Formats: sequence, C-alpha cells, structure tokens
Amino acid sequence: MKKKTILVFSYYSNMTGVCQAEWVDDRINAFLNNGYDILLISSICSFKNPTIRHIRVPSFTPNGFIFEQDQIKKKGIQFSSRMKFFFKIYYYICRCISSILDKLYLKSGEGRWGWFFSSFIASFYFIKDFKQIDYIYTTGGPPSAHFSGIVLSKLVRIKNITELQDPLTGKDIGRNRFSKLAFNYVEKILIKFSTKTIFCTENAMIVAKEKYKMLKHKIDFVYPGSNPLNEKSHLNKNNLINFTYLGSLYQTRNFDNLMSSIKHISQTKYDFTNLFEINIYGNMDNDIKERIILNGSNYIKMHGLVSREIAISCANKSDVLILVQNTDDRSIVTIPFKTYDYLNSGKIIFGIIYKNDELREMLENHGHISCQADNIEDISNKLEYIIDNHLEISKNIKKSNITPSQAVHKMIQILQS
Repeated sequence: MKKKTILVFSYYSNMTGVCQAEWVDDRINAFLNNGYDILLISSICSFKNPTIRHIRVPSFTPNGFIFEQDQIKKKGIQFSSRMKFFFKIYYYICRCISSILDKLYLKSGEGRWGWFFSSFIASFYFIKDFKQIDYIYTTGGPPSAHFSGIVLSKLVRIKNITELQDPLTGKDIGRNRFSKLAFNYVEKILIKFSTKTIFCTENAMIVAKEKYKMLKHKIDFVYPGSNPLNEKSHLNKNNLINFTYLGSLYQTRNFDNLMSSIKHISQTKYDFTNLFEINIYGNMDNDIKERIILNGSNYIKMHGLVSREIAISCANKSDVLILVQNTDDRSIVTIPFKTYDYLNSGKIIFGIIYKNDELREMLENHGHISCQADNIEDISNKLEYIIDNHLEISKNIKKSNITPSQAVHKMIQILQS
C-alpha cells in the first residue's frame, strides 16, 4: 500500500527550548511512526531535520530576516557556503532598509508575517509531489504558516488542517485594540477557508464554536500530548523535597502568589522553608527574576534555559512538578504544553491554575493537586498538604496516555469526517 504524504508548514521546528518547535517535532515523529511520509517547510532558524525532506526559507520582511539571522548566529545553525553568501548580502540589505524606515519613523512590521510569501513560494519546490500529497498540516505559532497552507490547499485542491496552538482571540489576547481586531479577522479567515481547524483544548473549541456558529462544523480540538518518557524515574535522595518548575516565567505567569503563600505560612504557622527547595529551569522576565531574588532566594534556585532532554531529566529527579498559569482569562482556554511531559513523568504535579476546570480535571483525574492561582489561601493550603503528604500522594499518581500518536489518529479522523 502506498504511504500517505503530509506537507507541513511550521515556522518553528527542530529548535532547542522553543515550545512550538517541540510541539511540531513530536507530531512529525508520530506521523512517521504511523507510516506517513512528511514534507516540511520551516524558517531558516530551524536546524535541518535529516530524517525527512525539509526545506528552510527566510522571511521577506527586513525585521523578520534580521531576527532569523541573529538566531542562526546564536544557535550555530549551518548552511551551505552559497546560502551563507546570499544571507550575508540579504542581511546587509535588510539592515539598510530597516535603518531607512526607522529614520522615516516607519516600521517594517512584525517579521513572521513576511514568512507567508517565502514559505508559499517554497512549497512549489515540492510541485512534483503535489499529486502524492494527501493532506496539508499547518501549525503555530505565526499565522503566516496557516495562510501558506490554506492558499496552497485551494490552488491544488488538497484538504488542509489548521492547528491553532493558542487561540488568536480572547479577552486578554492581543497587545492593543488594533491587534485584537486584526486577530479577530485573521482567526475567522483561517477557520472559514481551512478544511478543518483544530484547537488544543476543549474549552477553546467551545468558545470558537459559539463565536463562529456558521462555521462550527469546521472546528474541533486535539490534545497534543507527549511521548512516554524513556528515562527511568529517580528517587530524590536529598532530605529536601524537590519542587521543580520547567519553562518560562513572564507577565502574570510568575511565582509572586506562590512566594506570598510561603511567606504567609512561615509568618502565621511555622518557618518550613528548610523542608524544601524550588528549582527553576527556563527563561524569565527580569522583573520576575528580581522579585525572586528579593523574596525567595533562600529556597529558590534559578538554572536558566536548558534543552528539553535535560528538563525531562530534571523532572525525573524531582518530587513535585510546579505548573503555573497566567492569572488572566487567556488561561481559561489554554493548557501549557509542558503539562503533557509532566503527566508522563509520574511525579506529583502542583497545578497553580486560573479558572480552568478542564485542566483541573485533567490533573485531578491523574491524582495530582491543583489550586486557584489568584487565591493565596488556597495555594497555602494545597502546598502544606503536599509537603505533609507527598509520599502518600505519589502512590496514587496515574501516568497519562495522551500522546502525539493519539493526536495524529484524531487529526486524520477529523479530516476524513
């Protein structure tokens, strides 16, 4: 039987420490393991994937290419001598254009939008494969990937599925009024012209179906999942209970209320900070880092950004994994991608979540503990409970069966429905 072929558009792929890249890499591997051939188009700030046919293309916009070139230098991404020569000339041109626009008080725009043109043109590199391509899958990340996939699907009459890793619209989504209006329009266009659009939480799907009633038959949801961990779980031999947080901290996703809860317990009951330590692996905003140094330096250790492999190893050596959501309404319709790695670890998850019953039920159904992110008393009570009972809680933890392979099967079912 002939293998089915899927063309994937994703700005991010094969990039260490980038959630959107890890997301699509897991899905690509799941497609391959389920007998599909993959053709991938990504940005130039991705490492080449040698296991599939993979082409990398730059953005057309000056700001986009400048960003990508900086990422190439930072990450040590390799290209042929010919491409390096072309990039050097184009980089110089982009710098000149950007400088001129700045002097004229103009902006060349956010760079990832410009990737639409180059990624769409690059898709014709696979023109001889168009008759063999069964589906087009776009994910992100930047909407430019989705527009490329949609336009191509209409031209060559191939079904496409658009995966929105996070909703583009919502009360606390968008930098300003103009961007909110723009993303409302973009989201509607994507849903209208895609064969199917999938969100990554049931809550996001419900909101979208309510918002776009005439298009609700095109909308579904798929949990991305993660692969079972190969590394064996390690027992923590340290006398301290090891709480570990993996990922970035920014804006209202921070440790402020957790530190306030620890301070509250220490002042009203007893100083228990000699019973545990908190290890953070990931980037964070400078103001958050300053507040941690000021208020939690005696029990919090910051290790900076690490690869996913190292992060998973650190998770296996922990006693409790901390999951933190933003304290705004975007958290109602999103589930952090790290949740699925956490669920596969078999470790206790302490979910500090915000108005998200879907995530709360997911955690509690696997034996984990959750609390309201904006309720210091609730955080305090649950934290004390974990510290006093972590050995007993750990006996009742259930590992997850939410995997990328399941996601692949559901995606194909949705496209064929």
